[in-house]
Amino acid sequence: MGNRLGKSDRGVDREAPIPKLMSKKYGEIVLDCADYWVSMGIFPKTGTLSIQKLNEMKGKLEEQWEAKKKNKRIKVKDFKQWETCNKCVGMWLEEAECRDMRKNGKQLAGVGDEGGAVICRTDNASAPPPLYNTLLSPPPCVSVQAAKVDPDLDVCTCVPVHVVHGHHLVKVTNDLLAADDGLVSILVLLDLSAAFDTIDHSILLQRLEWDIGIRGAALCWFKSYLSNRYQFVHVNQQPSTYSRVSCGMPQGSVLRPLLFTLYMLPLGNIIRKHGINFHCYADDTQLYLSTKPDQTKQVDKLSSCVRDIKTWMSANYLLLNPEKTEVIIIGPKNARDSLTDQIVTLDNVSVASSTTVRNLGVLFDPDLSFKPHINQACRTAFFHLRNIAKIRNILSKNDAEKLVHAFVTSRLDYCNSLLVACPKSSLKSSQLVQNAAARLLTGTNRRDHITPVLQALHWLPIEFRIRFKILLLTYKTINGMGPSYLRDALVPYHPNRTLRSQNAGLLVVPRVCKSTVGARAFSYQAPVLWNQLPVNIKEADTVSTFKVRLKTFLFEKAYGQASSNQTKPTVQSKLP
Repeated sequence: MGNRLGKSDRGVDREAPIPKLMSKKYGEIVLDCADYWVSMGIFPKTGTLSIQKLNEMKGKLEEQWEAKKKNKRIKVKDFKQWETCNKCVGMWLEEAECRDMRKNGKQLAGVGDEGGAVICRTDNASAPPPLYNTLLSPPPCVSVQAAKVDPDLDVCTCVPVHVVHGHHLVKVTNDLLAADDGLVSILVLLDLSAAFDTIDHSILLQRLEWDIGIRGAALCWFKSYLSNRYQFVHVNQQPSTYSRVSCGMPQGSVLRPLLFTLYMLPLGNIIRKHGINFHCYADDTQLYLSTKPDQTKQVDKLSSCVRDIKTWMSANYLLLNPEKTEVIIIGPKNARDSLTDQIVTLDNVSVASSTTVRNLGVLFDPDLSFKPHINQACRTAFFHLRNIAKIRNILSKNDAEKLVHAFVTSRLDYCNSLLVACPKSSLKSSQLVQNAAARLLTGTNRRDHITPVLQALHWLPIEFRIRFKILLLTYKTINGMGPSYLRDALVPYHPNRTLRSQNAGLLVVPRVCKSTVGARAFSYQAPVLWNQLPVNIKEADTVSTFKVRLKTFLFEKAYGQASSNQTKPTVQSKLP
């Protein structure tokens, strides 16, 4: 069974006792995670009288829950402290409603159909704060070994999802571009069928207890959160009887992607055993390696890795969908054509016949030019721009600007850090979209010059918006706010002798062949752009201060010093 892990696969030894932590605040020995958080002041300490009042209130609150069917709203805040004392989750988080959400009007084809029934939370989409903080703020006795499986747990933070996707794809793209020595890269995108709905609760709890080290009251919270869950189906406005849920993660909960990542922790050991590079984000697993076209051993190694992954997933009640799993060969055309002839299947997984694959919403092509992704983003942006133009006369400027940013700018900015150092010809279509959005917003004639319009709106051109994203990610990574897997790509510059540049906050620029795609890698472009910044921008105390100073610097560089002094961006000015 997949839940029987070897000693080498565990982050915490079964036989090892939990270290005792001495609390300075209360002077008592902490034996589990819950007491540790109370002692450190993360959660308030609850007295006996408060517990009695909460228990007396319990019956009244349960009556309110039963009255929910009569459209009476429950005050969730009344349950929170009761949950902390009783080490269990309130019942309002244990019910869900299944609604038929068919995609494009198609009938449900099976377990692999993404357009099937979707479980909607009936009341509150957020998880209990103790559960959320358990995984975000583990005590010192917890040892989490989640290397390369999102070690910073970005999937559960309050960072927007497009930012998280950008971090992951920057890492993968950087590795693919950096392998620029006549090598060919193989990228495998694994797809799981109904991944979140097949998670076994007993295996997950075992992962939390023995791999992560969550025990005591914190483990009781998770057991209560996962057990005794019910769901009902709503068909033709008629609810069915309640049915107990024995597997799967609650949809809509912030714990859903995080718990799935922890469930997949042992998968990293299997992939590392084969020497394959990988990166995981929730249920999206990416395998990639670089090899010479004439080396078939690397292909055999990748096929063996996929075979072991399928075996592990079968033992852990997961199903790899071979029909949606895609493989793409990246590299020079002659080299990748010869390698494609060698690769027919990877353990019954066929090589993608199309020239592009979708990876977290970004279209990857064999040349990593991202031209298909740019073209699709521009088509979608123009579609929404035409719809906004139909109602522009009845909208105020502020409302129109919100619509433009929500439907147009967001698509131009999605994972635009991958487009750094792309040819200007590739970015021309994106710039035309931004110009059209500016003309629509301000009512400017199409024959008028667009630069003063963009300058008046305080919008950075597309090329400088990409630089802004790269430099912001670099600042966060250097200051410990970015992913650790990007931190390894940035090396601080320390001269061998005393120089004035030693305190300038410079980064080491790696050597690459500028005539090839290696110069577009994040590990090269980030140090180059960072070293061009003034010291006062690099030494900004907060992210907001860094953003304001960086936008001012890029604004002056894009439109000139004189024009920037006339319309200088302020703290309240937005990035677009």
